Amino acid sequence: MKTFMSVLMGVSFCGSVLASSGAYNNDLSDSRSLGNANAVTARADSPATNWFNPAGLSRLLKAESSATIMFESIDTEFASTTGQRVDAEPGRFYIPSLFYSHPLKDGFAYGLGVSSPYGLITEWEDPLTNYVTTYASLKPIILNPNLSYAINETLSVALGVDFAYATGLLKRKINQTFLNSFLNQVVTGNSALLISSDGEIKLDGEDLAIGGNAALLWTPEEEWSLGLSYRSSIDLNLDGTATLNGLNGFAASVFGGSQYEVDASVSLPIPATVTAGIAFKPWVGTTFEFDLEWAQWSTVDEFKVKYSGESNPLRLAILNAGNPIPKDWRDTWNSSFGVEQNISDVLTVYGGTRYRPTAIPEKSFDPIVPTVTLLDVMGGFSVHFEQARLDFVLAQVFGLARDIDNTVGNDVGTSIDGKYSIEALVFGVTFMHIY
Repeated sequence: MKTFMSVLMGVSFCGSVLASSGAYNNDLSDSRSLGNANAVTARADSPATNWFNPAGLSRLLKAESSATIMFESIDTEFASTTGQRVDAEPGRFYIPSLFYSHPLKDGFAYGLGVSSPYGLITEWEDPLTNYVTTYASLKPIILNPNLSYAINETLSVALGVDFAYATGLLKRKINQTFLNSFLNQVVTGNSALLISSDGEIKLDGEDLAIGGNAALLWTPEEEWSLGLSYRSSIDLNLDGTATLNGLNGFAASVFGGSQYEVDASVSLPIPATVTAGIAFKPWVGTTFEFDLEWAQWSTVDEFKVKYSGESNPLRLAILNAGNPIPKDWRDTWNSSFGVEQNISDVLTVYGGTRYRPTAIPEKSFDPIVPTVTLLDVMGGFSVHFEQARLDFVLAQVFGLARDIDNTVGNDVGTSIDGKYSIEALVFGVTFMHIY
């Protein structure tokens, strides 16, 4: 069992997902794509194909650009085994994306995208969760240039690079009654309980990392097509500082005052993914597509904090107690189905559904990353103009309530056992321009 100091200092930058699958994936990059449940890997009908399947860039005959803004509203609830109900602070987020595509000569095309398909923010303010987390965020922005080539009329391929810049922040309370009582026993041998006010720990960091992607799109017949898209993992190493505030008693003596700061870093991967899709057009104007995505969340086997700026043995012993924290996340298979119908030259409607299982096992579940299995239902429409298009989407995310019974938080005198549920609503608008 972890000591209570592992909960004090064993840090993960992971927080509550933005209604995400797996852990902190939250792909709200394009309205029309989301309206099809992001089942668009086997199609190319907007510059957002730069993200979903860049091989389709060489199928776009003219230069195109798109700008998207998504609004997401998330409610997370925790009902403890003692009957207490704790609501996380409601999440209200605006998520923008930009894409551009341009055809070149001899079957080549290039594209560029700026989006944030991964991210997390959560905020809890309650005694049941304060010693595990009060606030957590991960905010990556990905710049993704791609080059596509049409080998022939039916087969296209693409290669690209992912430049990811990310910032992370984690806050939580320090149970100094437990900490000072422990240090008192170590130093004096006295086991008396020393009542102390809470302190706070804050960790923040940033990193710029690189990954890669590849894709192909095959259309052997006009009625159906196949798409395959691969993205490598991106290994974020968030470098920054760990700051302790409000220290008192023995803790203040050990760390040299009421405040302490040290250089710290933590590794946090964005997982590799492989997405395969098949699209079918049974008649003119109608498209069905089914996609299956594999996400390699098993690369998150532990969260380990490195304190490079500290050499004092006692401080390091406290900082590294219970560090690293085992996570043992598991790979996920996400499935999605979309259907699209052209009503006229002016109007297109679409809808879809997707299923996204959680990557986090019960034994390492915590309110920092309270993911549950998600079932999404979405729909929308596009309005076409001569050289432009407006896309709209509305999506409802249903979280399957999850019962948790583990030991996380026990060593700081709290329990996170209970039932967790998540619901979210997403509304998006995309403006696309054809040059």
